[in-house]
Amino acid sequence: MAADPQAAQYGQELLAEFGKQRPDFDQIKFLIQRADLSQQNARGQTPLMLATATGNQDVIVLMLHTGAAINQKDKRGETVAHMVARTGNAQSMEVMLVYGANFALQNDARQTPYDLAQGKFTPDMAARIKARFEEQDPNTVTLHAFREYIAEQGLQTERPVAAPPRAVFKIKP
Repeated sequence: MAADPQAAQYGQELLAEFGKQRPDFDQIKFLIQRADLSQQNARGQTPLMLATATGNQDVIVLMLHTGAAINQKDKRGETVAHMVARTGNAQSMEVMLVYGANFALQNDARQTPYDLAQGKFTPDMAARIKARFEEQDPNTVTLHAFREYIAEQGLQTERPVAAPPRAVFKIKP
């Protein structure tokens, strides 16, 4: 939370500014320095979530530098990374990757940002998103650790399958 005693009020003003049809980005930048960036609107969205909808990278980065929580969830369980993945904005996705967004968090519909990003980014960006997801997903991490352990032990995880016996068919004359 910002040091200003009126941080909650500034947070509400910041949310209201994003609600305008044409937000005043100079006013937004002023408010970011003083606002409680954890404030939420009726849908549970934070100023950072609303900033990603505008696509203004300067505002997004300023909020992250000021302490906005990148993995905070709204009322549907969505994070900023979910919203960026859904829109397919490559610049915002780059910010999510650089600032450590969690791509393994599920929303209420059990979708991760990685799931929502499928088919919306260049192959290079998609590979980076997948790599980040695999680093953060507990199931993937466990699977990789298990495979490494099996390889270290020299064990075989699959049994060879014998060919089924040949079927013999009799043809009636």
